[in-house]
Amino acid sequence: MTSTPCHKDRRRPPPPVEHAHEIIPQPRRTRAPCRTDATATSQAAGAPVHPSPPAGRGAGQAGGARAGGELAQALEIVYRQFVCLEVVGQARSFLAPLEAAAAEARAAGLAGPLAYFLVGMGRIRYIEGEYRQAALLWTQCLDLCRLSPNEEAGIEARVGLGQVYDAMGDGRTAARLHGDASVLAGAVGDPYLIAKVAINQGFNLKMIGQAEGARAQFSLALEHARLGRVRHYEAEIYWYLSELALAAGALEEAQHYVVLARDLGARCGHAWLLAGATRTLATIYQQRGEVDAAAATYGAALELAGRNGARRQQAECHEALAQLAEAKGDFALALRHARQSQALQAHLIRQLVVAERLDELRPYDLSNQPPLDALLALSSDPALQRDDPEAALAHICQSGLQILDAERLAIWRKGTAGWSQCAGADPAAAAAPARAAAAAQDAGYWHSVEALQETRVAHDIRLHPHAAALHALYGGAALHSLLEIPLRQRGQCVGLLHVARHTEGRPWSRDEVLFGSHLGVLAEQVLANAQIHGMLAELQEMNEQLEARVASRTAELQAANQALEEVSLTDALTGLRNRRYFLSHVERDVAHSLRLGAEQVLPMVFYLIDIDHFKQVNDRHGHAAGDLVLRSVSQQLRLCARESDYLVRWGGEEFLVVSRGVPRAQAGVQAERIRATIAATPIALDGGATLRLTCSLGFASFPSAPSQHKEQWPAILEIADQALYLAKRGGRDAWVGIIDAPPAATGEVDVTGWIAAGAATVVSNRPAIVAGAAPAPDGAGDGLPGR
Repeated sequence: MTSTPCHKDRRRPPPPVEHAHEIIPQPRRTRAPCRTDATATSQAAGAPVHPSPPAGRGAGQAGGARAGGELAQALEIVYRQFVCLEVVGQARSFLAPLEAAAAEARAAGLAGPLAYFLVGMGRIRYIEGEYRQAALLWTQCLDLCRLSPNEEAGIEARVGLGQVYDAMGDGRTAARLHGDASVLAGAVGDPYLIAKVAINQGFNLKMIGQAEGARAQFSLALEHARLGRVRHYEAEIYWYLSELALAAGALEEAQHYVVLARDLGARCGHAWLLAGATRTLATIYQQRGEVDAAAATYGAALELAGRNGARRQQAECHEALAQLAEAKGDFALALRHARQSQALQAHLIRQLVVAERLDELRPYDLSNQPPLDALLALSSDPALQRDDPEAALAHICQSGLQILDAERLAIWRKGTAGWSQCAGADPAAAAAPARAAAAAQDAGYWHSVEALQETRVAHDIRLHPHAAALHALYGGAALHSLLEIPLRQRGQCVGLLHVARHTEGRPWSRDEVLFGSHLGVLAEQVLANAQIHGMLAELQEMNEQLEARVASRTAELQAANQALEEVSLTDALTGLRNRRYFLSHVERDVAHSLRLGAEQVLPMVFYLIDIDHFKQVNDRHGHAAGDLVLRSVSQQLRLCARESDYLVRWGGEEFLVVSRGVPRAQAGVQAERIRATIAATPIALDGGATLRLTCSLGFASFPSAPSQHKEQWPAILEIADQALYLAKRGGRDAWVGIIDAPPAATGEVDVTGWIAAGAATVVSNRPAIVAGAAPAPDGAGDGLPGR
């Protein structure tokens, strides 16, 4: 994949994104590496081994293996050739051999090799921009992996589908697929798979604007790529890091990473990466204003992308070259590049539209009623609600033939004597299932059925792990594809719906699987119809018991919620309100004050109180004594406050008192009352010692002036805090108040400057503080030195 260029004239929807992660790394540890004599030197130097083997040599190896009857080995050789050719950008030429090998694997019932070939063919189609074909191949691979577990191929297919959704701009669905692949890769523990999935997750995060998350995923991918010696992934990661740096405007960092990516990619023979990294380097030159270097480099990137058949990269290069040519005044050249870019992007956008409508494009029979209409009609058919369950099940089977374009439907039910068919629709053979039921049970097929939790899809019955049992079950009928839909009640498998086709080349679509599952739901409802009255009675009893329990607990829960709410708004040590309470009430009080302020009614006053030398109390007498001091001061504040005030422990030894309806001229009276009360109240410590402490106060009125009605309360708190600082600096045991000040936003408050300019009305119990006189002697009150 590549990042989208930062052009202002981006088209919407954007063309699809090509992923570099389509490239499979060097052959896995479980497979012998694909080598030629020419690779020995590069491998010794630490470069990855991804040669492009001569076609004749690979064909000879595969042919020899087939001649020897070793089909699995021959198929593995074909896949090795694809791996090597893909890394060097020549995979497209190998599509026909892959398709032929896939047909051989399918005919031989070799599910493992077939899954890898489906992944490989999907990647070729994706690189070509054929998103619909790629998605169909990858979904078939996932269905096959459910039949015959293949963790690696399943991870690769999920990564591929995630790339399709990334290209369509559906980042959420892509993230889910990449996340599933990440969990599976982590369980496998293979560095290559972990690196690949992490690269895709990083790209997904990069596309949705989460740069830091993307960088973290790329770091994880780099760690595992180095661990697994997957050199071309290292190169790819460096490229994405350069793209992140470029998006952030860090051109030097971007060039550093892109040079690393190009050098390592060249040593690996990573043709696709070289094209993308060269385009990124050209973008760096363009942003620096080096027009000639940018044009030459875009041209080189265009040539590389053309060799690889990467339409997305070609479109981006043509678009950039058109912009450069237009800037230089060469409008003919600009028009030529623009037309080529538009043609490529139009093809890619058409593929995206097709990919978004995959289900609509899957073939199904429309000769009578559309499948969805038929399914909806069946769902509301009163015949399913009648007291004859056998007739209802037969009706489901007969309707299902048309809905799913199938040749056979059968419903099996589990009983005390085993499994038996209770309904079916098969114009060709009606008695075959009854003759073969015992053989299937003896083969253990039903044991696997009972473990099913969701629909099992077999696009080719030859690849089914119980193919022989299924053929025996239906008297040797020529089944080709099959849906196995478990019918469950209360967590137990009570039945099974079979939907079969007899002809080849008709894989199940996503819609058909969904419709089949819905038929299973209808069958489950019919099977449960005989028990419905008992179930309703049981549910009614459970509901009554639940309502009784809820009623008995309602009062307790309400009381508990009220208690929890009170605890969450109260400081545990002092019993005062906490910041959460303040933040939940201040907006309402401020709005009320502003409305009254317009009518020249009394404002609010914010008092910040700080205990002087509190740190020395903790240092000398211990934290238990400090807690005692805080509780004592809290009690004194309660004595000084009015009923309409609320007191907040602001943090540490700081307190906040919010007084509503205080005349500006009288604000200092409350401050003096608090200061004098605390100074006059001795605090008895454990052990008989006594402390006398003082406090400093800073306060401000809200609004800051009678004419201000659009202020924010955080600015008033900042004014009060700076006033508190003046009181502290002036010797403590003092208060300073700002009762009239110019308007200011948070971060713009400058009380000292206002005082110097005469722009604020300041009051204090020590006028010398306001006048700028020398501070009073420090250490008043308890004699403790310090701040």
